[in-house]
Amino acid sequence: MKNKLTPEEEMERLQQEMLNREVDEDLQKERLANLWKKYGFLIYLSAILLVAGTAGFEGYKSYSKNIRLNESNLYEQALSEIYSLKGDAKQAHLLLSKLETGKTTYASLAKMQDISLLLKEEKKQEALSQLESFFSNKKTPEVLRDLATLFYVQNAIGIEDDEKLTALLLPFMTPKSSWYGSAAELKALIDIKNNKKQEALFELETALKTGLRIPKSVQNQLNILLTSLKES
Repeated sequence: MKNKLTPEEEMERLQQEMLNREVDEDLQKERLANLWKKYGFLIYLSAILLVAGTAGFEGYKSYSKNIRLNESNLYEQALSEIYSLKGDAKQAHLLLSKLETGKTTYASLAKMQDISLLLKEEKKQEALSQLESFFSNKKTPEVLRDLATLFYVQNAIGIEDDEKLTALLLPFMTPKSSWYGSAAELKALIDIKNNKKQEALFELETALKTGLRIPKSVQNQLNILLTSLKES
């Protein structure tokens, strides 16, 4: 990468990566039983949208410029390994693991990238295990615990028990939560998987009517899923 990205800029890059994911035109033609399988993957990293607003973690500016530069270089190298056609996944994991014990916001970004890389390598069980440990750790900043929880549910649909996943979403299923839109979307997907169309419609419509804090991009995703459900 030519230009080094700050943690804030990297979060914005991840946000833009999510926003650029388009819903396939044939999505609306899918039957209800298969809809969640196609659409579920489109939520990939969508929860990161709200992390952009948390970039200035307390104490971040107190660290020396040299430490930030060193960790920025490591993060840049890791991303190069991940996104390069000739990238080495093992090397990327190694670089990210070094950052995960770092002293800046890059530590948290590295952990999420490491888990995303595991998913890319189709090591879903390992990724889910790491996510669960991450959001269960009380030392993890609250906003990142929330993010990891949603990311866990998104990837565990169809694997873990639906009651467990629904329970994890429950704290976010309120209009006062900044994560309400993403949680409602995930809950609707769980309902769709179980052929509970009416329940899914209710979750989506309620979120769109009452979720005043839901970002516009997430509202768009909810509307797309809602339209697909109504036409299925």
